[in-house]
Amino acid sequence: MKALATKNWKRLAVSGALAVTLAAGSVAGLAGCSSQDNSTSSNSNLEKTEFNLGYLNSTAHLFAFVAQEEGYFADEGLNINLTQFSSSSELESGLSNGKLDVAFISTVPTFTFASQGSDISIFGGAMTNGHGYVIKSDYTKGKSSWDISVLKDRNVASVKNSIQDAELQQLLDQAGIKIGDDKGEVHIKYFDSQKDAYAALKNASIDAASVYSPYASLAESEG
Repeated sequence: MKALATKNWKRLAVSGALAVTLAAGSVAGLAGCSSQDNSTSSNSNLEKTEFNLGYLNSTAHLFAFVAQEEGYFADEGLNINLTQFSSSSELESGLSNGKLDVAFISTVPTFTFASQGSDISIFGGAMTNGHGYVIKSDYTKGKSSWDISVLKDRNVASVKNSIQDAELQQLLDQAGIKIGDDKGEVHIKYFDSQKDAYAALKNASIDAASVYSPYASLAESEG
């Protein structure tokens, strides 16, 4: 991160959403995580009380830690084991092979996995307005404001099958900007995870990146 500290970054804010997903049929009674009054009677009827929950390095996934620290899971008779993963694909694999019972996965990969036959169900939301884009300040010098067109002719790091990439493509389409390698187009370079896409900003060949929180804020804080 030392190289990053010598550069300035600018942020373009956009909205996004995350969903909580789980293996279908693996949970009974988890949805009742709000009322302490009924917890005693309902806990005795739970089919399963031990859960492995997967999450990414995203502020949206802090909800699980809040619930753990505040005792919300315990109030419902649940014992939750939290495990961090690097990508939505890894989370889906964890659900499929039984290593995970529940996972935080964003909407686009969730729908993609479901369309490919993954046995998953959505039972809750986690976040909105958590995505953005960071670009090296060399490309915003002399500009008092800018929009998505600032990414034209730039190499933009992104993660395929992610909601931030879907948003990027939608914004570019609405602005009449094509994705490709020709002049006047946005050159998207795909990485396996958000961590890798953000780290690619250290390279001279990458000019910007689509990111989710906390990476946009991290880029700003690093100067």
